[in-house]
Amino acid sequence: MAGPDVLSSGPDGPPPSRRWMVAAVVLALALGVPALLHSTGGRNPPPLAAPATPAGQGAQATQSIVVSVGAGDRRAYALVAECGTRILHDCDYRVFRRDLVDPGWASTPVHFTGRTTTGLDVTMRVTPDDHVLLSTGTSLQVSDDGGATVHSLHLHTGPPVDVLPPDAVLASELCPTCADVVTVIDLATGEVRPLRSQPAFTGIGLRLARVDGDVLWVAQVGPSGGLTAVSADRGRTWRAIPLTAGMVMTDPVVLASIPGGGAYLVGRRPNDLPDVRRIDGPDGNWRRISPANGPNSAYSAVVDARGLVVGDGNGKAWRLGPDDQFTALPGTPGQLSGSRVLLGLPSTPGTVELSYDGGITWQSEEPG
Repeated sequence: MAGPDVLSSGPDGPPPSRRWMVAAVVLALALGVPALLHSTGGRNPPPLAAPATPAGQGAQATQSIVVSVGAGDRRAYALVAECGTRILHDCDYRVFRRDLVDPGWASTPVHFTGRTTTGLDVTMRVTPDDHVLLSTGTSLQVSDDGGATVHSLHLHTGPPVDVLPPDAVLASELCPTCADVVTVIDLATGEVRPLRSQPAFTGIGLRLARVDGDVLWVAQVGPSGGLTAVSADRGRTWRAIPLTAGMVMTDPVVLASIPGGGAYLVGRRPNDLPDVRRIDGPDGNWRRISPANGPNSAYSAVVDARGLVVGDGNGKAWRLGPDDQFTALPGTPGQLSGSRVLLGLPSTPGTVELSYDGGITWQSEEPG
């Protein structure tokens, strides 16, 4: 199964990552603020590290924050920001990896470093075959061996391509204009190439998910409503699939792929209850599911062997059961990723949560 891209109606694509937290933690430390309120969970995490060391009095203090997580078939990955605590500080965004079976995180050479007053705009993408990508929007670091080695590419515009090549990835969220049309990045050259054939959408707001190799799902959501399309031939031709009304398209909406070519679209109804749409394949139509409870703000969604799991804005995770009803999972894993092993981002900045039993239990680990 190919890993889904997350979908949101906001201008930056996915639900909020930890980029805001990198800036807030650094500012809090520089000003001597003892704690930071997590904006989505409403909880106070443990007190932060001591304020920055004044200039000329030794090494600068640093703070580690897990920005995002991802998983391939063999390993879990965490993007960790190690930042100084002065107003103008150095940040190192580095990928750590962990075998999905054997415990223990290790640093990789995949990283970006820069000086900033807030945080660096760095996005990590992990493919099912353990390719690790780190993008700043203009440059890309690529590892095709699970983070063991890395090479750098400059992103630049290339000619249109007829279909998604085998050695390319969907470019959504990896460059500033990549959400405007269905675009791919050639991992050998760094070329950003639009597909020659595009869904019959108007306006802006494309977000993408790739499923089972040949099947591409595209959704566009926003104030003008929701539109979806699917390609069963790697982007050569498209079929538009309408959505029935009822989902609030100005709120975050997430898209997740289903093995076999299907997909879920998850948002909320006007009554603040979840609105779930499921389609079983490229030739089907969306079926609406209206659970009696569950997440009223969907910020992430993954599909594992047991079905759909949704992460909400309060850091909770919910599983959709065979009765089309949601059950709350324990803990507060927050942003979700993975499938065979579920990964979550809790409110504690330097930790990752892992679940080997579909979210029934979680274990907390520090990758940095």
